[in-house]
Amino acid sequence: MEIKTIWFEGKCVNCAMCAEEAREVFSFHPSTGVQLKIKEKFGPHIEQIKSAVLVCPTKRIRCQ
Repeated sequence: MEIKTIWFEGKCVNCAMCAEEAREVFSFHPSTGVQLKIKEKFGPHIEQIKSAVLVCPTKRIRCQ
């Protein structure tokens, strides 16, 4: 599976689990929430991204 883009849908509960699972891809700050650290070339991080998607309690991380 190749990932070309990642986006968020819905409300974040600020648990920071995605940033813990994929530190190279996501950053978290309590005042701004989760943000992408990288905007492209997700290939080297695909397993971490999959883990982050699975642990998100609100299932708001989307990728294509």
